[in-house]
Order: sequence, then structure tokens, then C-alpha cells
Amino acid sequence: MAICVLPILLNLVGVDFGSSFVPFEVEGVGDLTTPQLLDNMFYRLTGAFTHTILEWSAFSTALFTVLLAFVHFSITKDATTPIIGVALFTAGCMDAFHTLAAARLIDASAPNKDLIPFTWAICRIFNALIMMLGLGIILIKKDVKEVRANVNFIVGMSVVFGIIAYGIIAVCANSETLPQTQYPDALITRPYDAIPLVLFIIAGVWLYPLFYRRHPSLFSYALIVSAVPEVITEIHMAFGSTSLFDNHFNIAHFLKIVAYVVPFSGLAMDYIQTYKKEQMITKNLKEEQEKLKKINANLDSFVYVASHDMKTPLNNMQGLVDILGEEDLEDDERRNLQTRLKTNLKQSIQTINDLVGITKIQKIKDQEFITVKFSLVIGEVLEVLEETIESTKAKFEFDFKESESVVFSKVSLKSIVQNLIDNSLKYGHEDRPPLIKISSRLEENHVVFVISDNGLGIDLDRHKEKLFTMFSRFHDHTEGSGIGLAIVKNTLENNDGKIEVESKVGEGTTFKLYFKNTVS
Repeated sequence: MAICVLPILLNLVGVDFGSSFVPFEVEGVGDLTTPQLLDNMFYRLTGAFTHTILEWSAFSTALFTVLLAFVHFSITKDATTPIIGVALFTAGCMDAFHTLAAARLIDASAPNKDLIPFTWAICRIFNALIMMLGLGIILIKKDVKEVRANVNFIVGMSVVFGIIAYGIIAVCANSETLPQTQYPDALITRPYDAIPLVLFIIAGVWLYPLFYRRHPSLFSYALIVSAVPEVITEIHMAFGSTSLFDNHFNIAHFLKIVAYVVPFSGLAMDYIQTYKKEQMITKNLKEEQEKLKKINANLDSFVYVASHDMKTPLNNMQGLVDILGEEDLEDDERRNLQTRLKTNLKQSIQTINDLVGITKIQKIKDQEFITVKFSLVIGEVLEVLEETIESTKAKFEFDFKESESVVFSKVSLKSIVQNLIDNSLKYGHEDRPPLIKISSRLEENHVVFVISDNGLGIDLDRHKEKLFTMFSRFHDHTEGSGIGLAIVKNTLENNDGKIEVESKVGEGTTFKLYFKNTVS
């Protein structure tokens, strides 16, 4: 709108966009040198040169539009884009023929004072009609698949239209006389331009918006916007221009370029968005492939655990049950066998629970994220682990506010805390009861939750690389299958968090959990 209004405002302050016209004086021509004669002729052809540049710019824009339309079609398979692109290009071709004839680059008999305004009007009528025809075909075929099936038909018809366009210009160019199109003293100075004016108003008010509602995109919306410079172009010609290359004539030709550039810009933005979506889809596919590789690797480990870690205690239980069935067992022997049977059963249950825990990594995104207080989660975890805490005589020290909280899945946060505290209880030093310290602090954009113990510790020099790898173990311990830390790490990293570890063998381990700070 600003570009369309600006020339009018500049006219009001005295700026004239018309090409200067200086009559060619025949007298004294014989005294001029050949270079001087050529210069004089060139100075008097500035209007024709300006006209050629403006028209050819419009044609070039139409050419770029149809090329981009087919590139866009190759990605989206949306046939509406090339149909409109070809319609614009066909109109641009007629502009090109009109320009070539006016510049005498193709044979022409009619004088330019009649040829240029008449063929301009014919081109503008053709432009409006070919666009309306292209949109009409798309709107009649309500099913996108039907539209796609008509692409070849539209391309073929466009070739026909191109031939018709060239034929019209060729006939006009070779006609000795053409209809009068300019009436300088009338209200409508160019009556033929009133026809495309009406057509573009109908298209902008009714047809383009209807097309946008059926096929919403930046490109289809840009067609609505392009109706503005199209209409104003025709207003300049129909009500303003009285001669070739005058102020309104040049403004109209410039605004026609704008009318071509607007759909091109919409199509370019559509293409950029489509390209970005394609890149995002490709990136997501690669990420999913990496996840699948990890899942497959975990499944291999899963099979190993299921076949080894569960097979051993099950075989043991089978043997123990057979022995318990013997009648000549002493009471002490029977009690000992029952204790061993319970131990193996407990180990099997623990292994099953750990394997089920693998699914928590994948399901966290389906859980509800709420504001969760640390104190509430810790209280529930300690209640679950009460029996183990009593048997190990563990002690706890807390250093965090009662109201300290994060936005997270309560189920997942409880799983994280329980895994770490359970490890501290499970891998305590045999010479002293477990001492577990739990604290929190704010650090940049994260809430840091710290859990430390005085247990066996981990040799990070040996085990750091596989510390958070599924089914890894670092102690000669019969309990657990080694997936707890992997669950903790994956759960945090899937939600903009992370985990850090510090440990010394024989002295204990400290885990720092980083949660994104989304609580004000």
C-alpha cells in the first residue's frame, strides 16, 4: 500500500515520473558527426528505453515465479502453485511480446503511438482473464488430487495460451491501423483499460479470497495483496495517462512490476517455510533413528538380562524346591533352603522391576508436568524405602527449603530420587552406616538438587564412560540390573536437565541433578 501511494504523494510535491520528450530537429543534422547524431537520437528515446526496462522487469519476475512454482511443486506436490505460476508466466510472456514489438525487435507495422497503448490494454485484459481461468479450474476441482491430475493439462493449455498471446501481438504489430485507445480530454482517458480494471477488482474482492479460503497459504494470500497494485495500475492508465511515457504511464508500468513481485514474494516465503519444515522433518527422522539405535542396543542388553540374570535365580529356585521336597531334611537345613529360596525370589522380582523401569525413559513425555515440592517427593520415597533404611541404620541430613520445587513429572522425579537413595543404601560401606545428605540451590537457570553419601564410591577413572550406560555394574553386588542411573540421566536430559557425578572410592558419591528453573 505504501509503495502504491508513494508515487501519488510525490506527484503532489512536484515530482514528475514522465520521460522527457525533446523533438528531433532535422535542421543541422548534416553538420553532426555520426557519434553526435547517435547521442541525439538516444537522448530522445529515453521513454522507449524506460518502457522496455519496466516491461522486461515484469516479464523476468513472472519467469522467476513460474520456475519457483515448479520447484515448490516438486517438494509439496501441491498442483495449485504451478497452475497459478504458469498463468502469471503466460501473462508475462504477452508483456514480453508487447515489449519486443514496441521496441521493434520483432516485425511491426503499426506506429507505437497506437501499438503500445492498444497492446498494453490487450495484455492487461489477457492477464486478468488467464489468472481468473487458472483459479477457476482449481476451484471447480475441489479435490486436491483432481487438481494435481490436471497439471499436465494446465501446462499444455498454457502453451496454447502463449501461442494465442503471441498471435494477438503479431496481428496487432502487423496491422496498419489499430483502434484509438487514448482520449486525452475525456474523464476515462484510456477506455480499454477500464475492462482489466473491473476484472482485477472482481478478482481481488471475490475470486482471490475464495481461492485463499480453499487453499490457504502465503502464496494464495499474496494474490489477494497483489490485487491492490493491479487495480491502482489500471486506475493510473484508465484515468490518468494521456500519452506515451507520461507520468501516469510510467507509474502504472512500475506498479505492474510490484503486482508481479508480490505473488513471487509470497511464493518465496512459502518455499522457505516448506524447506524449513523439510529440514525439521529430516532432523527429527535422524533423531528418531538415533533413538531407535539406542533402543535396539538396550533391547540386546534386555535380552541378555532376561536370559542370564533371571535364568540363574530361577534355576536355583527350581533346584531348591526339588531339595525341599525331600522328606529326610533336618529343620535347620530346611530353614536354610527356604532362606536361599527367598533370596533368589527377591533377586528375580528386583530384576523384573528393573526391566519394567526401562519403559519409564520412553513414557516420561506422556506424563503430566506440575509444580512438585522436593520435600513431598523425598517424604514419599523414604516411606517406600523405610524397611531398607531401618535394616541399614541409615541417617539423613537435609538442607533445602520446605517450599523448594520444580515443574516436573512427579512420577519421574520420585523415580529419580528413589533410584539414587536406593543406590546409596544398597552400596553402603560395611564399616559404617549410610549417611545420606540431600540439599538444593539455585544456579543460573537451573535448580540443583544434590544427593551425596558415604558409601563405597565409584572408580570414575575406570567407569566414567559407562557410568550411565544401561545394565552397567561397578560393584560385586548381586542386587539390581544396572539400569537405575541410565533412567535418571535419560529422564533429566529429555527435559532440559542434566546430571553430574563426583565420587571417590571408599569415601562416597555425590550426584548433582539440574532441573530447568520454571518456577517463579
